[in-house]
Order: sequence, then structure tokens, then C-alpha cells
Amino acid sequence: MDLVTLAGLLIAFSSVFLANWLGGGEIVLLLNLPSAIIVIVGSIGATLIQSSIQEAIRACALLKWSLFPPVFDFNSSRAAINSLAHKARRLSLLALESDIEVLGSNFSNRALQMVIDGADPELLEGRLNDDATRIYNKRMKSITFIESIGGYAPTLGIMGSLFLV
Repeated sequence: MDLVTLAGLLIAFSSVFLANWLGGGEIVLLLNLPSAIIVIVGSIGATLIQSSIQEAIRACALLKWSLFPPVFDFNSSRAAINSLAHKARRLSLLALESDIEVLGSNFSNRALQMVIDGADPELLEGRLNDDATRIYNKRMKSITFIESIGGYAPTLGIMGSLFLV
């Protein structure tokens, strides 16, 4: 788990409880379930109106990444690429056909397959650039989904506090 994210959440919630306590409020007043439902479910519902369920599912996966970021082992990847380069020099590019899955990602596997198939370097660069752009755009849609929830939540929070006063 990312400790900075956890610390940020702890500080944010602590500040709300501390401000409530210093203002003479009771902690029970902060735990108002109907208001929370209006804010949380309403924000998600309003955001789903403007997006698709696929974007919502991908956004949940990205939220998981914020708490449990993926760990990339660059040393083993570097060693695998080195090994593939030595094998290609010793034997040929065609000898790498059995090692396509070694790199472990669809993007890398596709790149290696295109190299083995003898793709033109400019074509290879263009296709991989297009793939990277497509992946980036997909993730940005998910980020936009999460940002939209953050945009609707304050408005619905005010509505929740006014309806339940």
C-alpha cells in the first residue's frame, strides 16, 4: 500500500473530525448515513449518466492502483531484454518466437512479435505509438470519471445537508 496515500486520507479525515470537535460539534453528527448516501451514490449516479459502465469499471481498477500501486521489476525486465538481444545475435530474430511471453505484457509481446515478423522500424514505431496513445486515452477516460465524481460530490453534499436539516 502506498503510505503517502494512506497518510493523506488519515490527515484529511482527522482534520474534519478535529474541526468538528473544536467547533463544539458531536462526532455522531458527521456520521449521517442518509447524507452520505445522497453524496456518494448521487455522485456516482450523476457520473454514470455521462459515461459508460466500462469507464466505471476501469476507474475502480485505477482507484485500486492508487492504494496498491503495481510494482515493476525493472531489473528482471532489463535482464530478459538483454537475454533476448544476446539470443537474437547468436541465433536470429526468428529464434525469439518461443520467448515472446517472457516479457509479460501485451504491449511488449506485440512489439517483439512485430520485430520477429520483420516489421519496418518506422511502421513498428507508429503502431506502438498508436497502442501507447490508445492505452493512455483509455486511462484518461477513467481518470475523468473519477474527477467527475469529485465535481458532483460538493454540490450533492450541500443538497444532502439541506434536505436533512
